[in-house]
Amino acid sequence: MENLYLSEEPEQRSETDAHSNDVTVENGGDALMSPVAKRFFKTKELNIFKLLNEDIASPNIGNTVKEIVVSLVKMEAELNEVLSINAALVRDIESAKGVISELRLEKAEREALIEQMREETPAKSQLMAEVEYMVNERNAAQVSIHDLKVKTERAVKELELAKMRISELESEKADLVGDIGFLESKLERFAGKLESSVRRVNVLEGERIINLGKIADLQKKYRDCMDAKFAGYDETQG
Repeated sequence: MENLYLSEEPEQRSETDAHSNDVTVENGGDALMSPVAKRFFKTKELNIFKLLNEDIASPNIGNTVKEIVVSLVKMEAELNEVLSINAALVRDIESAKGVISELRLEKAEREALIEQMREETPAKSQLMAEVEYMVNERNAAQVSIHDLKVKTERAVKELELAKMRISELESEKADLVGDIGFLESKLERFAGKLESSVRRVNVLEGERIINLGKIADLQKKYRDCMDAKFAGYDETQG
């Protein structure tokens, strides 16, 4: 978890007030899946189960499993890229905090310098010129702080979007892993049935060979009987 603190009015806030208005960004957490991601996953889910409802003996089942695994690997790579962007955003915000701290320190130093010049410089016009210069410097610093606030708020929003995308990818990854497990289980059951069918075919093939032998033997006996019958008939006629 990363906590990022940004002051709303750096020149007027106390430490307690600054703590109460801090902007907190948590790296991670539960986020709802977007409608686009839901439709994306629903489409993948329908395609997977459409394949499962088709003839499981299709030779394309191996390709289907490979495609799912490749999709999972791509999603993991995308997740790692989002995490890298997330880390870069955190570093940018920390850098912005450092700049704000430097501006606060510079402001305090300039205020001290103004006070010192007020005490040491008797000429009012010179003092007013210095004060005007310091006011301009302060205004420039305030503009810079405002720009940093805008950039920080934009970074916070981008970080939240990255967290939502991470949550969506993790959910899709879990669902794909479950689908792969289901396919592997179904493939194992199919392999068992196929092995049993092969054994049955072998048995039937053996029985067919035996029956063909019996048929050939019966045909031979039939021919022998017919030959003997006709031979007896010829002798009678003779």
